[in-house]
Amino acid sequence: MRKKIVICFLFCFSLLSFSSKIRAYQVSQRELIHWSHEAAESIFPDSLEGWKHVLIGTLAVETNLGQFKGNSIYGVAQMRKSGFQFVQRELQKRGTERKIFEELSGRSPDTVSLKMLESDHRLSVIYMAFYYKFCDYGKLHPTNKEEAANIWKKYYNTKFGTGTPQRFLTAYEKQKQYMEQYRAAQEILYKENSIEEEIQKTVEDIERLEEDE
Repeated sequence: MRKKIVICFLFCFSLLSFSSKIRAYQVSQRELIHWSHEAAESIFPDSLEGWKHVLIGTLAVETNLGQFKGNSIYGVAQMRKSGFQFVQRELQKRGTERKIFEELSGRSPDTVSLKMLESDHRLSVIYMAFYYKFCDYGKLHPTNKEEAANIWKKYYNTKFGTGTPQRFLTAYEKQKQYMEQYRAAQEILYKENSIEEEIQKTVEDIERLEEDE
């Protein structure tokens, strides 16, 4: 009897573990933060820091930065059909933005379907960023998280959604540790690159001196 109870417990635990895995997107918080920074740098260079807040905050409030999927058929940014079609139409009309899209994604928007955004998380982030770009088209320049929250509510959640700016801010705050970890990792990478560049410069200087002898 005891053996049966143990087996039953292990079976239930396995089911719960499996269930939790399929309820999350197969992506890390760090990856989504990186792709959000990447998209903001290419699409919103004039308001970079503010739009990083918007993009990361949107991912946080929509899917807990990719850690909650549930039964959703949409991607980490939860873009619906109407939003996807809106971005596609605008990319067809705007040559400059289409070029940025193709350089950033490495593909033509003509080859993308809404279904692809469910599993291609980087592409999902890119479409979210362009959605915001085409909604405000240069009119908005967020500078802090509060302004980012209001932009999400107005343009992404809309007046028909049940979300609030405060919900955005609360979800964003929960991701603070991951953003700090990403920032620390980037600082280490920057220092390592600086050291490599310094070493390379030293080697070149030595080679130049040897050539002059």
